[in-house]
Amino acid sequence: MSGLGITKLYKITGEEELLKAVQIAWNDIVQNRLYITGTSSWYELFRGDDVLPTGEEAHMGEGCVTVTWIRFNYELFTLTGNLKYLDQIEKSTTIIYWVQKIR
Repeated sequence: MSGLGITKLYKITGEEELLKAVQIAWNDIVQNRLYITGTSSWYELFRGDDVLPTGEEAHMGEGCVTVTWIRFNYELFTLTGNLKYLDQIEKSTTIIYWVQKIR
């Protein structure tokens, strides 16, 4: 189950352990698995800490990964009110805007 799914399960059950788990996952993503552009993943998989390949062959920051990251941050913001989640949304949506502008 994804962080987004666990967040939704937390909304249903109210089990604090679930919220704690997704917050730990979120911190790990931000610290070790997030490109400066606000996107993540390489072929839709996380690799080791700070393994963030670049280049055309890397397929980094695919759209579905970025959209899921935005949704995950939105869910966490609605649960906690913490603005750090909105900061991540802003970073991610900025790159989506510029990619569309370049094309």
